[in-house]
Amino acid sequence: MNIAFLSDIHGNYKAFRKVISELSDARIDRIYYLGDYLNYFKDGDKCLDLIIETQTGCIKGNHEQIILDIIDGKSKLYKYKNKYNDSVKDTLKKLKNRHIDFLKKLKDKKVIKINKKKLLLAHGSPWDPKFYCYPNKKKIWENKINNYKYNIIILGHTHYKMKIKCKNKLILNPGSIGQPRDGSAHGSWLEYTVNSNQFKFKKIFY
Repeated sequence: MNIAFLSDIHGNYKAFRKVISELSDARIDRIYYLGDYLNYFKDGDKCLDLIIETQTGCIKGNHEQIILDIIDGKSKLYKYKNKYNDSVKDTLKKLKNRHIDFLKKLKDKKVIKINKKKLLLAHGSPWDPKFYCYPNKKKIWENKINNYKYNIIILGHTHYKMKIKCKNKLILNPGSIGQPRDGSAHGSWLEYTVNSNQFKFKKIFY
């Protein structure tokens, strides 16, 4: 069995479509999404349609929460203008009821079991979807993450690839499909080959 973990698409439909095509060629059996499907780029609605079609499981990122908070009246659109330009406004205009219903059902975390191993999926961190677990800042968060009793923890949010051991657990981040921030010219995702228990980072050039 082959499993793909994708994160931080951020409305970049062109890159996302290319990844999905490659996943089909790679004979991926399951696809899990780790949040932040919207904003920055303009095609969040198209990305959500493709996620709904292909997903095995999804969790919510902070950008999905931004959209839901605005819809629910808990936050104001103007707050995000300086940081995200008009992308939040554009996303809200394009989302249909089916997209909003899908977002409202998403949870912050998800636990999956594979070959007697427990995997925890979270966006930023297991305790806060907006917390950044940067690979070069391990000393800041490793003690807290070690309190979570899972064999493998897979995170998103930073847009940086990560594969780090913390005591007896493995912490991973697939990087970003839509907006890499590590200085590279490619997005990335994570492939898990269950039979050999191997994780491999995959590149997507665009």
